[in-house]
Amino acid sequence: MANGELIPCPGEKLPERNRYFPGKLMTPADFTVDQDYHRARQRVHNRLLHGHGTVCGLTVEPIQPASAVVVVRPGVAIDCCGREIQVVEPVTIDPRALLGDRRAPGRVYLTVAYDEVEVDPVPAPTGDGGSGDTGEAGRVREVARIGVSIDRPGDQSEIDAAAAPHQCLPCWDPRVTLAVIDLAVAGPIAETQIDNTVRCVVGVHGGTRAAPGRVEHLQRRVLHLQLALGAAGSVALVRWCAGRLRRR
Repeated sequence: MANGELIPCPGEKLPERNRYFPGKLMTPADFTVDQDYHRARQRVHNRLLHGHGTVCGLTVEPIQPASAVVVVRPGVAIDCCGREIQVVEPVTIDPRALLGDRRAPGRVYLTVAYDEVEVDPVPAPTGDGGSGDTGEAGRVREVARIGVSIDRPGDQSEIDAAAAPHQCLPCWDPRVTLAVIDLAVAGPIAETQIDNTVRCVVGVHGGTRAAPGRVEHLQRRVLHLQLALGAAGSVALVRWCAGRLRRR
């Protein structure tokens, strides 16, 4: 991704929902509009009020005994388009295999991204009066795609939100960084080679855009606590000195 190149979030447009009335003919497009409306509103909420990153879990750990693969634990993330990414069971990953021919040693970035897969095929009429049926997917499954990149994924946390506190930040990269792995040419991957601290965390740490405000808030709380402790100490010292004088 070139510097400054923005990736638009899919499906971003003015919200539009069905208007129901007696006798309205409902088509598949009408039901799809309702689904798209609620999904889009939820994603805008996630994106602008919570930020993006990992919500819980999704830690990257080595396999015991040590081997060339790592495991991504179950968890939830939100990408910069506000889409929720859920991993429901441990996923075993071979970083070198995912790199393909690019097997150069060094730091690699393990990421997770949102994707959709059409599943549950069912027969559907052709619609042209013919007797044959065509197969159509009956459902859409939301899945998580684990990837490995030599280049650092685009990260909105690098933007100084304090300099532009009320801007709606665009989506720079739909991938969510999970960990950095110091990858050798060959051999097992040890725990010391995996760094989970590089991730952006939503929730406990306030998310991407809330972090500066949370830090400032905590700094003010610490200052107030220090002032209160200082005042209490001064009062105690005055009382001690007065008591000493009275005893004399």
